[in-house]
Amino acid sequence: LKPSSQRQPPLALKRKFQLMSWIQCCLDQEESNFKSSLSRSVISAAPSRTHPDDPSIPSLVSETGASNVKLLMRACLNEIMEGKIVDACELAKAHGFTVKSCLWVGGEADGYKTIVDDRAQKVDKIAVGNPHRWLWKRRMSEAGRRLLQDKQQAFGSVSATTEEEAAIYSVLANDVTTALANPCLRNSWTKSLCVLLTGVWCRVEDEVLYRHNCNRRRSCRPAFPGCQYEKEENECLSETSQLAGMREAQIASTLQSNVFLQKKQHDEGSHRFPYRTAMMAFIIGRSAILDFCAEEVTKLVSDIKQSSINGQDDQDWKALRFVTHLLCFLESFQTSSTSIIIADITNQKNLVLFEYVKYLESRPDLWHFLTLYVSLLPDSTILEYLPSVLCKVLDTSERKLMMEQIRNLMLRLELPLLRRVVRLALSTEGLGYVGNESLDAVKCNSLEWLLQYEEHFGDALICTNILLRDFLLNEDEDKMDVAMDLINHILPEDFVDRAVQTLPEDMEQDHVSRVNDAHSEYLAYKKYLNAYGSFQIWKEVLKGTPTLVDRSEFVDTSTLNAIEGGIADQAVRRTWLKEKKQCFEKCLTAAISARGALHKVLTHPGGWLCTDDDEGISSHPGDDEELTRRAEMNKIRSRHLVLAVNLYHLVCSETASWISQSLDDTGSVGLSRDDLLSYLNGDASNTEMFWYEQCDELLPLVASDTFGIFRAFSPLDLKDLLSKIGETAVAELMNG
Repeated sequence: LKPSSQRQPPLALKRKFQLMSWIQCCLDQEESNFKSSLSRSVISAAPSRTHPDDPSIPSLVSETGASNVKLLMRACLNEIMEGKIVDACELAKAHGFTVKSCLWVGGEADGYKTIVDDRAQKVDKIAVGNPHRWLWKRRMSEAGRRLLQDKQQAFGSVSATTEEEAAIYSVLANDVTTALANPCLRNSWTKSLCVLLTGVWCRVEDEVLYRHNCNRRRSCRPAFPGCQYEKEENECLSETSQLAGMREAQIASTLQSNVFLQKKQHDEGSHRFPYRTAMMAFIIGRSAILDFCAEEVTKLVSDIKQSSINGQDDQDWKALRFVTHLLCFLESFQTSSTSIIIADITNQKNLVLFEYVKYLESRPDLWHFLTLYVSLLPDSTILEYLPSVLCKVLDTSERKLMMEQIRNLMLRLELPLLRRVVRLALSTEGLGYVGNESLDAVKCNSLEWLLQYEEHFGDALICTNILLRDFLLNEDEDKMDVAMDLINHILPEDFVDRAVQTLPEDMEQDHVSRVNDAHSEYLAYKKYLNAYGSFQIWKEVLKGTPTLVDRSEFVDTSTLNAIEGGIADQAVRRTWLKEKKQCFEKCLTAAISARGALHKVLTHPGGWLCTDDDEGISSHPGDDEELTRRAEMNKIRSRHLVLAVNLYHLVCSETASWISQSLDDTGSVGLSRDDLLSYLNGDASNTEMFWYEQCDELLPLVASDTFGIFRAFSPLDLKDLLSKIGETAVAELMNG
């Protein structure tokens, strides 16, 4: 090599060494199973701890079976090919093959001369090179060829034990041609590649040492020790001339033309993914990598589409995973500190990665990897694809994990992504997969995507209103209980106030306005649902509270004398009054609560769910979601506000009727209506007239412009209301 002032070796030389080190590591991993089996067979023999010439050693070797000797030689060959010649020699010595192990040593590039310094009481080692290296290599080469040829001629094929021994000599001598003809090497792609890469590196090493010796021969008189074998050096270099300047593409071509490897590949089957072709592409260079990627991407995508059309699942998913990671690795070069632009690699990566992501989607047990791989796709693809997948995540722990991954990997898309996820989950078409849960439960739980962090509560409030509108507009099934359960049990406490208070300071003003509108809308829904719940309670109480006191358990006074009868009548009257008071308190408490809650709905500031711009809730013109929201609110108002008015009238009229029937029972105990009312503390709500008056006040309330209730009524609904109020007025006159 030309002398250079640079301390670092040339890049091409470093690459050759890295390739050789890489294939040696591959060989080490490939033979790991064999090494473990070797430890249970050959190595189990007790090694001799005495001198190598101990008479016990021949006995030990002779007792070792042929199969074990073969395993031992194979292990030594592997160690030598992995660059661990010292370990190979120790292994051979430990099992009685001391002479053979000594033959394997001699090809080192350097040697040392030992000088004993008696005065300083030390031993100096002076580097003198290895003067016998070329002679040793020629001897190893001849031994490998002779051993291989003699056995083939004598027996037609190399014996089992001799194969490995001949391969050891050929590898040590850098005789690539003979090594690749050996049966124990030629059938292995990894070993064949290791022989070639090691041979190229050793050829470079030989050339360096040869030029070094030539410089010594020219500059030293007499010749420097170890430089006198110029003829042998030239012979060795001539034998490895085919390795001189051999490039990686030539190495790949040599392996491809190996008939034994071709046959083995054919026997493995046509569906096996060409991993070795991929590795050779990396060995050759960029052009080979690009050609391999383009070819395999086209083939994989085509196979996946064809399998999908045929309804088959015979795709090689391991190959898809390999190509996906390969393309992601290549793309990473473009964003490194020293960027390397590789044409069209990003498009290929996106194409294959999307197919791999869809495979992960089909495997729920691999969903915890899904977010990571999706984050490597373009933003537009993420926003279009990922929401439909996240809708299928029903487990709370999985949802929390994916939320953390989204925040760590796709913070820029977190809020837009979650908005789409929840809106898609709330739509019917977004829930093709709900597992064993009900559709309503899945919709309610989907809000958890926006309830993980407080800064998302504003969007959670908007989506909550979307879900509540869906429940209130359902005509096929009563969803009022589901809506009440959502507000009372699923949403966090003081959720609505925190949604407004936790808005980020940098939030757009338009979004702040939407959250404020959602706040007003949510309060209106909550007020109505509370009123509906109170009405249901009143309804159950009224149904379970009798107007007549059961006297079956009272004392029978017919058989008593006048004095006893009088005492018994007073006791019955006291018991009757006590039970009647309890019935009144129970029924009227529920009625007052229901009437008050419904009255709050009817007198909601600005009108309940009023969508007029000048009466409560603002609008956002041109926004499709806002237009849909206003249209749905008008439908809810026309349905449920009318229902609230009718429920209010029903509570008042039925409570008045119940009181009237309850007061008619006073004669059974010898009391008047006034006596009972006096006993009940004379509260006006205890009289039917009070509740009739509440019915009378309903019509002016509906007709008032302050709350705009009449705008929600259709002519038919208004006619029906007037008819009910007229009937109540008649009942009031009759009871007056």
